[in-house]
Amino acid sequence: MNESIDNTVVLPRLFNKEIYAVEDKKSSESAFQFSGKSLSSILILTGDKKNEFFSSESFQKLEEIITKGLKLAMDDVAIVNIYKNESCNFIHLQKQFLPKNIIAFGVLPTSIRLHIDAPLCEVIDFADCKMIFAETMETYISNIEKKKKLWLALQIMFGLNQNK
Repeated sequence: MNESIDNTVVLPRLFNKEIYAVEDKKSSESAFQFSGKSLSSILILTGDKKNEFFSSESFQKLEEIITKGLKLAMDDVAIVNIYKNESCNFIHLQKQFLPKNIIAFGVLPTSIRLHIDAPLCEVIDFADCKMIFAETMETYISNIEKKKKLWLALQIMFGLNQNK
């Protein structure tokens, strides 16, 4: 019994889930619209459909977290709104920004073509990068318990003393 297997039928059924986005040349040619300089290789992603990056209240809270909590300057981060950038995916973000840390507010991993498990407000390591996927920034303005959970994740990500 020597039957031949048609790989064009079998392989797509075996490998039907994208794990890591493969670069497509068309979308890699465009640069991202972003704010900041990413001097510390930190990338902030937002999924805000209404604002360029964040609402003014959310930006104020983000600035407080960066400057007072993490003791960094706003030039240490780059902010990208995935809804304002066509074909935004992890590979292109990684190529342009070379991030060591990514904090994503209101952005799911699948929104940047990553098919990974990423519980909210937990640090994950992926492709030489630490990432936190979180709810929208507005959530952390009004919810103290969620704010604490985000702060704990940020302390872990940046190696800060968690007893402060």
